[in-house]
Parts: sequence; C-alpha cells; structure tokens
Amino acid sequence: MPLEDTQTSRRVQRELAKRSALDITQVNTRAIHGVVYITGRVRLMRGTVNVSLEDEMQIVAQNIRRIPGIRDVVLEVSYGS
Repeated sequence: MPLEDTQTSRRVQRELAKRSALDITQVNTRAIHGVVYITGRVRLMRGTVNVSLEDEMQIVAQNIRRIPGIRDVVLEVSYGS
C-alpha cells in the first residue's frame, strides 16, 4: 500500500474516532488512490440513545470528503444496535 494511502487511512480512522456515539470496533477503512472504503458493522456505544447511526455515518463521510486528496467515500457498512 502506498504511503499516501496509509496516511489517508489513518486520517479516516481518526475522523471516525471523533464520533463518540459510534462503536467502530468492527469497522475497517481502506484508501486506494483517493477513494476511501469504509466497511464492517457500526453500532451505538453502550448507553447512547436518540442517535441515528445512518446520520452519524453520513456526517463522517462528509467530513472525510473535505480532506485534501480524497476523491470519494464508499460506505459499505451494516448498522446494528
């Protein structure tokens, strides 16, 4: 994996970690030539209520798209509680 893709993947993981309502322990991220792939299962952190997983992930995707060098974000996640 090229160094640039590795650095982008780390930035994406940091962006995901900012969302404290999300349990992302079963999420994988990969960047290939400026396209970010987020796969796996997203759940709410224990004790979190009134949060839409889909809305949170859309916010994450929007924030990632703002990172210089990112051409697209592909969300291939399942949502569980």
